[in-house]
Amino acid sequence: SIARFCRVRSLNTSLRMSKTVVFEGVGMTCSGCSGAIERILKKVDGVENIACDIEGKKVTVDFADGKTDPEAMYAKIQKWANAAGKELGPCPTCE
Repeated sequence: SIARFCRVRSLNTSLRMSKTVVFEGVGMTCSGCSGAIERILKKVDGVENIACDIEGKKVTVDFADGKTDPEAMYAKIQKWANAAGKELGPCPTCE
């Protein structure tokens, strides 16, 4: 079910609202893969922090609510996965 792949939480900060999304089933196999994903996501306006877990096959992203959304970030990761021939779990917030 989608609930298995979706963990979005809100964090109150001083002047803005931040959220965290976890993309699971990301087929990273090495530091090159995780580095590519980090470079791709750093270009997305509103992304604040990225943590790649190669063994756990997940990418955790903190982002500014209202500047970007999980669907936009998922599209970027999906483009990488397609080009690299890697697997990718379902979008955590898409239905």
